[in-house]
Formats: sequence, structure tokens, C-alpha cells
Amino acid sequence: MTSETTTSRSYPRKSDRKSGRACKWVSDNYLADYFQVSRCTIWRWTKINKLPPPVKLGENTTRWDFDAAVEKVLGKRSA
Repeated sequence: MTSETTTSRSYPRKSDRKSGRACKWVSDNYLADYFQVSRCTIWRWTKINKLPPPVKLGENTTRWDFDAAVEKVLGKRSA
């Protein structure tokens, strides 16, 4: 018997303690693809406060709240 597993590029949602809403944690690669910019630009935007600060989930794992990032950059809520 073989078991099939499917992989998708979605990230787990965790509840934001402040607002109680679900967060979609995404990487710099994901944000760069979404905004059609380079990874360097994502980090530059973070440094100049155009993006919210990322959350460090591990030694080599940093993620942003997708909805907060879109809202801060574009000034609107994501769908």
C-alpha cells in the first residue's frame, strides 16, 4: 500500500494574541514573490519600517504575518 502526500505552499495559521485573528506566517521568498521584488528589498523594507517586524521562529527561520505585511505595504487588508 502506498500513501500519497501532497505538498502545498501554504503556511499554518496561528492566532494573533493582540487581535485574536488568524495569522498566515510567510517567508521572505513568499513576500518577494507576492510583491514582485527581491528578497533584499523585503529586508530593506523591514529595516526602514515599510514592513512589520518579522517573527523569529528558530535559528534560521524568520516569518512575517502575511496580512499585516500586505496591509502595511499596500494600505489595505488582504483577501
